[in-house]
Amino acid sequence: MQRVFQLQQDGELAKAISQLEQLKPSAKYDQAYIARMLGIYYWQDEQVALSKAKLAEAVNLQAFPPTTGMGNAKYAGRNITQ
Repeated sequence: MQRVFQLQQDGELAKAISQLEQLKPSAKYDQAYIARMLGIYYWQDEQVALSKAKLAEAVNLQAFPPTTGMGNAKYAGRNITQ
């Protein structure tokens, strides 16, 4: 993964995506993590349809713990927790 991060940081997004696409993890959490990473990298590469598909895959695997404690989160002065 460190190599993938470095490729992305160096502006070699296509190579980073290619390396991620080759990974075939067996653990559910790892599958979700890779799908989420691909979703982010596809978005950065302006491949919106692929990005949405991978992010949906990551969510549907239900491998990440639910987030809690948003408290009084605000975005541009508006409460976003309601």
